[in-house]
Amino acid sequence: MQIGDHTHLFEVQRFSHLRRESNATGCPLRAPVRLNLRNSYSAPSGYDEPSMTDNIEISSEPAFEASRTKLTTQQIGRLGELLVQYELLLQGIESAAMTTDAGVDLVAYSQIRGCSFTIQVKTNLTPKQSGGKGALAIDWWVSENCPAEIYAFADVSTRRIWLFTRQELESRAQQRSKGRLHLYMYTDAEKPSSAYGRHGDRHFSEFLFANQMAALFN
Repeated sequence: MQIGDHTHLFEVQRFSHLRRESNATGCPLRAPVRLNLRNSYSAPSGYDEPSMTDNIEISSEPAFEASRTKLTTQQIGRLGELLVQYELLLQGIESAAMTTDAGVDLVAYSQIRGCSFTIQVKTNLTPKQSGGKGALAIDWWVSENCPAEIYAFADVSTRRIWLFTRQELESRAQQRSKGRLHLYMYTDAEKPSSAYGRHGDRHFSEFLFANQMAALFN
């Protein structure tokens, strides 16, 4: 005896007292958990009653999407700093954030070299169209008077970090305006353009964190 496969979709809701608590505190509950249960029925040889095997797939919808939450400039900057600290710590390098912004965001200590380094972090949340309608690009501005020894440029959307010394930044920055250095790179390699050909992110691969780590900190 064969019984066809049946798919059941269940929504598991929070208890009513949790909803009341959420309304009272103003804190939204997470979205319901959805359970997809596929029951396959087949009668083993010699038995009239079917056996049941449940394959359970569980998916949880997030409480919110990042695109719906507008981050402040300070939050985006902090994301970049935390990303840099995370990558440094993976390499065994301790770092600490400065309490005030005086051109240095992080101080990192290399046990191998036995010395500390000052780092300025600049962050992009995601690539934007250059000029509002051009090719996708990321860019950072740095004051020429910045006292940091190392410059870390982060793209949060791809978790990439580029590291430059002062000399490297001055030689690779494409613009200099009103006492600031401007570094930018185009990111859409799938849509070839003259802009990407000249200033695409592939031209800066030597400065990616993994490629600069040993030279700067070890």
